[in-house]
Amino acid sequence: MHLVKMHSLGTDYLLTKIEDGINYSNASKKILDRIFGVGAKALILVKEKPLEMKVYDSNGKLITFDSNALICFSKYVFENKIVKSHKFEVLTGKGIVELEITGEVPFTCSINLGKPLFNNKMLYITDSINSFGRELIINNTYITSYSLFIGEPHLVIFTDVINSKLHDIAKEISSYKIFNKKINVSFAYLKEKGKYMVKTYDKEDGFVHASLHGCAAVMVAAKKLGFIKNKCECILDYGNIIIIADKKDNVYVSGDANDIFEIDYKYVKEE
Repeated sequence: MHLVKMHSLGTDYLLTKIEDGINYSNASKKILDRIFGVGAKALILVKEKPLEMKVYDSNGKLITFDSNALICFSKYVFENKIVKSHKFEVLTGKGIVELEITGEVPFTCSINLGKPLFNNKMLYITDSINSFGRELIINNTYITSYSLFIGEPHLVIFTDVINSKLHDIAKEISSYKIFNKKINVSFAYLKEKGKYMVKTYDKEDGFVHASLHGCAAVMVAAKKLGFIKNKCECILDYGNIIIIADKKDNVYVSGDANDIFEIDYKYVKEE
């Protein structure tokens, strides 16, 4: 099995073309193990006809959607001439997604995440109170939050500082009583006009190096509040991304992918 390791904004993946006769749920556990395997966050499977991306995590679970993985996937299929156009569509666990390669060196790709929704049901909130601009009470302090759905539920908090104290409250905010299935939380600090430093707490994984959906939520919230027009830049641990909204409110995120190494991995197929 030939594996290509890449990272997108600090999140690492292993990519390979899908083969018949392999139980990838089991294989991913072995391959992704950072001590006994090759090691990465997830395994990306590339299917050519029709063009499809499948992603497995280190527990052997099939991931419905991963935007960072899509950027690495687009680099793989373009550089291996599986696709020849800069614009193409790929089937994912959430359906068809539109991609556009915006740069080859360095490699950058834009993903259409669709339109944001401001619907309590999509956020798994059972009451009818407007959740965009809702006050949360954390440690006897009122915090203004902006919740929306952009591919998945996200909550945005604009803050005056990004520091370790966020770690103390992020988990509590994510599991706040109104969110029946918890929620992803993005903290945004205005570095300069149109440019935000962003830290995202994933409801399952804790703080992550990069969340394209989290950055998209920051842009949508900032636009709705009148802080920006239709574009912003987000500063992350291992790079920056650009988020743009078109005239129909479709949100596009653009980030980069980088090669790390390639390896031939001997995997014994299950009988």
